[in-house]
Amino acid sequence: MDYSAYYQSIAAAPNALEEHTIPLPSTPTSQSSQRSKPWRRFSLGDSSKKSPAPEPITSIRVITWNIDFMAANTRGRMVTALNYIQDDVLLEDEQDRCCILFQEVDHDAYRALCEHKWVRDKFVILPEDEELPHSYNVVTLVSKAIPVLRVQSLHFGNSTMGRSALLVDITLSVGKSSRSSWRKESSAVTCRFANTHLESLPTGVFARPYQLAAISSLLYQPGIHCGVVCGDMNTILPDDEDIHARAALADAWYGSSEEEGYTWGYQPACQFPPGRLDRVFYTHNRRCMVRSPKRIGMGLRTARGHWVSDHYGLLTTVSVL
Repeated sequence: MDYSAYYQSIAAAPNALEEHTIPLPSTPTSQSSQRSKPWRRFSLGDSSKKSPAPEPITSIRVITWNIDFMAANTRGRMVTALNYIQDDVLLEDEQDRCCILFQEVDHDAYRALCEHKWVRDKFVILPEDEELPHSYNVVTLVSKAIPVLRVQSLHFGNSTMGRSALLVDITLSVGKSSRSSWRKESSAVTCRFANTHLESLPTGVFARPYQLAAISSLLYQPGIHCGVVCGDMNTILPDDEDIHARAALADAWYGSSEEEGYTWGYQPACQFPPGRLDRVFYTHNRRCMVRSPKRIGMGLRTARGHWVSDHYGLLTTVSVL
């Protein structure tokens, strides 16, 4: 299907999209910068800090989770979430082959990420910016064994809430069992993962389609073999239910009932009905497979009894074909 005309109409929408590239973090060179940063989150040239996989990476685990900046103790809740992911969600060998996408990361939660030993040992933190602009920040962790090619920040000009997306390009490999003698494509596949938090509230129903379509246009750019967007889509109205289809994307979730996919409205219960606000969408192509996501973090509390988040997280697997 040719979506070019659709994307041209989206691009013509005023203030729909503002894009710029975030430079990949480099190794500190001055003594002062090394003193101010006791450890380096990521260095393209620092191979000693990476944990290379014994064989090409053909599939990865992907987690998306809105961590909720409005509740108290964001630092403690982030630490609990990280410990839970490390100990109860990811198997040991999966920790070198995963991406974790957080939304609503405020300054305290970000510092908790940066100081967590498991995160320091295993992951690249994107963006590498200790001065986050607001509380609706999106932060992506990429296992150090996964090659990162490019990082882009996409700020929505039609947002009144400072909403954005973070897009990370990584390299995965086609498994030997998926290769055919006639296939001439390279075994290396470029996958683009977008981490986003679309406009909230019923009033955001007009902004959300433009925001997701702007992301989709970047997932379909030439050279991108597989595109996936995860996050809090704020699908709260009937008009939001086909937002992915209008953006030429597929919904990875399936189940026997819609309630099985609900990710918000239980922790705690409130006057608003529960819903499937958090979703995983992907591009229509034959180069990747995205499994139906499973909910994580259900009933999870801190040692002080606080809900870790008002959202459940989602866990899925992305494999290249």
